[in-house]
Amino acid sequence: MNVLLVPLILTLGYLFYKSSIPLPSFTLYYANWCGHCKTVLPIFRNFQHPGVTIRMVEQSRNNEYMVAGFPSFVFRGRDGIVTEFKGGRTPDDWAAFLHSQQNVRIE
Repeated sequence: MNVLLVPLILTLGYLFYKSSIPLPSFTLYYANWCGHCKTVLPIFRNFQHPGVTIRMVEQSRNNEYMVAGFPSFVFRGRDGIVTEFKGGRTPDDWAAFLHSQQNVRIE
């Protein structure tokens, strides 16, 4: 296979993967070894918000967003703009954040 073709195929595959994530989405990026993640995972698994796809991505499978630490919460709006959530770790905090993000965006 042509040496120049391989990076092109990998890039196209990555772009297809990123475009296949339903928007808007709220993603928890976590690490299995992280104590804070172990605390928040059971709570986040049950979290839902109308009109937002809720996702969890383990750090070894993360090919989509570079995080500085764990856990990290990231909102991707319909417009593709990414906003990292730096607030509390409760369903009420997440819901208030998502509500504010959805109200800011013109849909």
